[in-house]
Amino acid sequence: MYMQNAQHTGISPYTGPLAEPSLVGSAQFTCGNLYVLPTISIDSDGILYLGSNDGYVYIIDPNPLNYTFQMVFLKADTIYVTPLIAPDGTIYIGTNSGDFYAVNPDGTIKWTALFGGPFQSSPIMGANGTIYFGAGRTMYAIGDNSTEFYSKWLNPFITGGVINSSPALGTNGYLYFGSDDGYVYALDSFTGVQLWAFDATVGLPVQPIYSSPTVDASNNVLIGNGSNTDGVLYYLDGLSGTVLWSYPAPPQTAPSVQSSVGPFYNAVAVRDNTVYLSTMTTVYALDRLSGLKNWHFNKASCYYSSVLVDANGHIFFTSINARTSHGMVHSLTDNGSTYTENWSYDTGPGRLAAPVLGSNGTIYLSSTANQIYALQ
Repeated sequence: MYMQNAQHTGISPYTGPLAEPSLVGSAQFTCGNLYVLPTISIDSDGILYLGSNDGYVYIIDPNPLNYTFQMVFLKADTIYVTPLIAPDGTIYIGTNSGDFYAVNPDGTIKWTALFGGPFQSSPIMGANGTIYFGAGRTMYAIGDNSTEFYSKWLNPFITGGVINSSPALGTNGYLYFGSDDGYVYALDSFTGVQLWAFDATVGLPVQPIYSSPTVDASNNVLIGNGSNTDGVLYYLDGLSGTVLWSYPAPPQTAPSVQSSVGPFYNAVAVRDNTVYLSTMTTVYALDRLSGLKNWHFNKASCYYSSVLVDANGHIFFTSINARTSHGMVHSLTDNGSTYTENWSYDTGPGRLAAPVLGSNGTIYLSSTANQIYALQ
């Protein structure tokens, strides 16, 4: 699912290449437009899934390397969300017109339903099979009885703005997400009842929340807010919504620190005591306990993607070269207070979505040039 798991930690169970990879395969799409959202989902068999603005979900088998794929037509509408692949192989995905689909592994439609607004929120699944997603201003929790969906809550939860966040699920049973009304919400994932709401604008004009939350091993929440020019990353106590720290630190307590590093569109990755925050211009490594910066990465690039962390703790992300408009893939090793740049790879024209890893260490990327690349 989006950001690898229901907590959105960005941690892959697989290991990526430490040496500069080579292009081992690619697939050209003759129709549609592979936006940077949605990103690719990959199942346990290595099959890739991706939606497009032509109304199709692409199911791609990268073995053999001719990248055979089938196209499942849902509706002549744009897909902005990352597909959710259930343990039984069912594909769950929503469209911009508010239609939600359950698709069988063979590409046939299992069932479809219309919800109350456009899907900008990628669905996730809890351990008990409950599916959570936002549509328009509303957060839903549903089950699948094989022929149709059924609601898990007495009533869906309505916010004051459009939900762009993919919800994240804590092991404490709390469901977290942000809304364009400027609030971060925590709901009881079993009942849909609000447990707390945090005003991320802190007395300022309302700033929409475009990013998705990440839940760490302590069930605390990392989420950024911000307009097109600024933003703040908050680390919130998962039980109360209390601010544990924010980055950058508030100017009144650290006048020498810039007041924002946004905007924030990406979910952060978190591994142990390190948080990886990517913004339009920079990738930051922050100490999870203090919120202090360990290091930052800033090259002649912009639109840095969310960070993928492999099983050995090496990090991978993408950007677009500001001079050439070529997509770039980056690999770093985190050394604590600094980093080692392992390699960067130029995929050619087009902006890249965040990478995903296959079990054999292959990096898969989708591009706005209507390409999917495999690097190994």
